[in-house]
Amino acid sequence: MKYIIQNNDQRIFQNRFYDFETKALLSPIETQNYTIIQVAESYYTHDFFIDNHQQFCDLELTFSHINGLLCAANEVWETVDKHGLHLAFHGEIHALKSRRSARFQTLAINFKDGPCMPLLRAIQAKGQRTFCMPEIFGYLTDIISEFMRSDGPFLENNLDCLITAVLVKIARWGTDEPLAEISSYDDKVSAMKQYIDTRFLQLCSLEEMAYSFGYTYSHISKVFKKAYGVTPSDYLQKKKAEYACSLLKEGAKLEEIAVVLGYSTTFNFSRAFKNQLGLSPSAYRKQNKQAR
Repeated sequence: MKYIIQNNDQRIFQNRFYDFETKALLSPIETQNYTIIQVAESYYTHDFFIDNHQQFCDLELTFSHINGLLCAANEVWETVDKHGLHLAFHGEIHALKSRRSARFQTLAINFKDGPCMPLLRAIQAKGQRTFCMPEIFGYLTDIISEFMRSDGPFLENNLDCLITAVLVKIARWGTDEPLAEISSYDDKVSAMKQYIDTRFLQLCSLEEMAYSFGYTYSHISKVFKKAYGVTPSDYLQKKKAEYACSLLKEGAKLEEIAVVLGYSTTFNFSRAFKNQLGLSPSAYRKQNKQAR
């Protein structure tokens, strides 16, 4: 079942496979490891409120993309900032609200017995509801895109992989990057540079990096510039420009490079590249060919 609700205040795409009145599943999509009960992308231009309702699935993910939300589990409210994630589990009383315009994505799933069941237990064992996880926005968007196609080849296989990738990131969150625990301040500044060096293709925002180190972005920007002479933002753009140069030498198309580097348009990529090197990507490619 696929539908869009639209009026002056909201537009919601939903692919729902659950009847709230009868509490019955209505031909859900089955993958190897999951039963997918609901996928939604919601836009609200005014304040909204989703009243208390019992969570019917093993796990529901609510990801806030614009302005943030307030989410509740068993009447305990938590703030979910922009690019934040909230989890709700089976049997809990769940609710959402926001006073401002909002955009959020929802994924509700049941787990099948098998290799992914330990992921659910690991996520529950964390004892944490809200996470700062801008990196999963792309995964959730890809999941929603798959639903919009709905009859595409390899649908179930792709959905299974995408959902597993999201769950692994949640289960690993905070376990492989104890950056805030680095004792030496100089070591932290060095680790910030290494963080960008190793993640510049996946880094969604520098606020994400600041959160990992336990500081605000304004603070790390000052200490980073004092140590390296440039802000983290400038250094990130420099890393992207260097990588773009290597791709241009290999003959990659500008559209492909823009996607790889995370730019929304080719124009934005070209502008950022020119700001760093003083010439456009096309001019750089031509100059490089003449130098051979």
